[in-house]
Amino acid sequence: MCSGIWHSTKQGSTLQQVWQRGDLTRARGYAESATKADPAYAPPYYLLAIIKVNGREIDGAMEDLGKAANMDRGVCLDLNDPKEIEGVWSSIKDDQRFKKLQRECKETSLANRP
Repeated sequence: MCSGIWHSTKQGSTLQQVWQRGDLTRARGYAESATKADPAYAPPYYLLAIIKVNGREIDGAMEDLGKAANMDRGVCLDLNDPKEIEGVWSSIKDDQRFKKLQRECKETSLANRP
């Protein structure tokens, strides 16, 4: 998973602790605060997408996942990693929006090669 959030936010260690305890409500609150503090920072959006997928908020998850992918090409690597797909995104891996995001990520990666 996009692990930069644990190390790059002021509340990183607290967020990691509540996430590891499974307190998704508090983790969501911390992640939402992080997006307000720095709207151009991808990891909180990625985490929000995971939380929303787990809560079956697929539309919101796809929106946050798209934001994260547009900000950080590392997210694109995660979205196309078979282990990440099975471990995190298995419930939406067949969603056409997810597949479209994967394709866009691949196309962007290919276009940016030297």
